[in-house]
Amino acid sequence: RSMLDKKQLERYLSLCMDSAADFAEIYEELETKETIVMLSGKVEEVNDAVTSGIGIRLYQGVQSVYAYTNSTEDEKIISLINDLREAFEETGDKASEQRSVENSEGLADNQCRRSAQIRLERVEYENRHPVRIDFTQVPLTEKTSLLTRATDAAMAADERIVKVQATLLNVKQIVQISNSEGRLIGDTRVRTRMMAEAFAKEGSNLQSGGDRPGAGMGLEFFEETTPESIGKEAARVAIVNLSARDCPSGKMP
Repeated sequence: RSMLDKKQLERYLSLCMDSAADFAEIYEELETKETIVMLSGKVEEVNDAVTSGIGIRLYQGVQSVYAYTNSTEDEKIISLINDLREAFEETGDKASEQRSVENSEGLADNQCRRSAQIRLERVEYENRHPVRIDFTQVPLTEKTSLLTRATDAAMAADERIVKVQATLLNVKQIVQISNSEGRLIGDTRVRTRMMAEAFAKEGSNLQSGGDRPGAGMGLEFFEETTPESIGKEAARVAIVNLSARDCPSGKMP
């Protein structure tokens, strides 16, 4: 789904503030998560999950109420806002009496606040984490090849490596936040991680070792930290564990 547009948000926030609330904010999120699991060179699992929703929070002093929905239908969002406004109704009447100080125009402060319509201005900021290779635009075969490279490197590192499990985790989170102070801001957060687990065996001794680097980057991360280096490091740890001595205190029960 797409994010709510500016006019919709202004209308919803104005409705939020036509209550006893001092502050209101709307948080929107659309997250795509991809997981690819490879065991000994064969793809065992591919999962794609999309999560989306809208959270609305109202504040009155130090008190707050919150509700969320995964629907973008106008009626459902307005119903949600009305439920939140009603939560402040009883305490709001008492607070209104305390805040009803006449201003220079002869109107109560809370009346001035409620009559105002929220106008949003988009906040611009520097993108310090630009993404060059978006995983959602890359074919599955290219992403599985990254796991193959890590697996092959681990298996080739030592003849005692008998099995390798490699996992690629990609996340893309798009968020948009608006509030009753007139601020509207959005962000796209992309993360990638590769997890390699190598299993080494010598006689009856079976040990494992892993490496799990990641970053707030796209798939260009694997140009700097190559799948081969991840596989080799997992194999190295597994081989070291083969000859490692037990801790003097013994195994934890």
